[in-house]
Formats: sequence, C-alpha cells, structure tokens
Amino acid sequence: MRRIVVALAALAVVAMSSRAPAGLALIKRVGPHFRVLCHFDDSTSAEAALETAEAIWPRAAELYGLPDAPLDPPLDVHLYRRAEDYLAVERELVGGKFDRNLAFSSFDTASSYVPVQPDLTDDALASVGLTAQTRHNVAHEATHLVSYRATPNFRSFPQWATEGAAVWVESETATARGWSAGLGEARSSRRTWCSLESSSPAGSFRPPRRSSAARRRTSTCTSATPCSRSSSGG
Repeated sequence: MRRIVVALAALAVVAMSSRAPAGLALIKRVGPHFRVLCHFDDSTSAEAALETAEAIWPRAAELYGLPDAPLDPPLDVHLYRRAEDYLAVERELVGGKFDRNLAFSSFDTASSYVPVQPDLTDDALASVGLTAQTRHNVAHEATHLVSYRATPNFRSFPQWATEGAAVWVESETATARGWSAGLGEARSSRRTWCSLESSSPAGSFRPPRRSSAARRRTSTCTSATPCSRSSSGG
C-alpha cells in the first residue's frame, strides 16, 4: 500500500510540473528590506532588481520616517519576463485596472508587480542586463511599498502626495546610480506595445500609459495623461 501511495504522489508531481508554464522558474533574492521573486529563470535580473529596490531605501525611509533597520518580513517585488505574464497576474488581482501601467503595487498584498521592459530577447537581456526602464519601475513601486509599511492609513492619502513621493525617490535614485532610460529603450518599448495591440482582437488590448517621470525622460510617447501605479486593492 505504501508503494502505491508513493507512486501516486510521484505521478501527481509530474502532472503538476507538466501543467506549469514553460520556463516559469521562481528565483528569490532577499535583502535587508526587500525580497525579489523573479518569475523566470534569470538570477542576474533578480539580483539587479533587488539591488534597485534596496537602493531606494535610504531616501524612502528618511522621507517616511522609518528607522534604518532591516524589515521583518521584507517587502515583496514580483518580477516578470514578459508583459503577458504580468497582465495575467494583474487581471487576476485587480481586474485590469493597471494593465496599461505595466507596473503596480497593492496595499492589500503588500507587494509590487513589474515586468521587464522593453520587450527584448533572452540574448539581449543577458547582454545588457536589467534595463533602465525596468529599474525605474522597480524603484517607483518599491517606494510605494515603503509608504505602505510606514503609513497604515495609506488609503486616506491624496494621490498627488504618494505618486509625487514615488516619482521623486525613483528619479533621485536612478540619477544617482546612472540608471536613466535612454531614447532607444523608450522607442523599443513603444514598438513592442504597438505590435501587441495590432495582433490582439479589436478592443482587447490597450498600450500602457507611462508615468510622469517616464514622460520627462523621453518624448517618444504620445500619451499625455499621468496615471497612478499604486493600488488600494480596488
């Protein structure tokens, strides 16, 4: 009987593995204040995302009056390889509210969700490393997570205050570290979304709005409407 149970358990594991999305390995990297959960098999990108999140901590902690001490538990940042992976999770959590943003944070889950941008091949990602555009988004969303930890009454805060703080910390950190997104990245990202939009059924996909910080970095996007990337859970 025991052998039968063991055999059935093994078959169940194989079946579950065969249903898992191809290449969707989960890599964890943990720092003093943040934990990055990378939903694809790339330890270098996971480490770069953690480096970016931890880089915002001194400014964000000082801004929100938090002590310079490790967090327990750390704040979670989820990193996705493709926009489609992000969209599947975003729509499950908040029903498409932030599909155009390509990055959002949830007060309810105390987590951020960010895909790699712009879309690029695995070889290109391995060559250039985590892109500046992705680092900007990680920095922005990580700042929102700090605000959640510091202010339990976050939902009562005006949007201009929380977004302004996140944009400021993001911009200051990226400038200090030399992570400013270039014109080439922005154009590549725009081409990616135009391709996705043209290949989707009419009305089923819309390209994302960009944050005010992103619009200041380049003039390639035609959107003029700022958006909030933080969520109060609906």
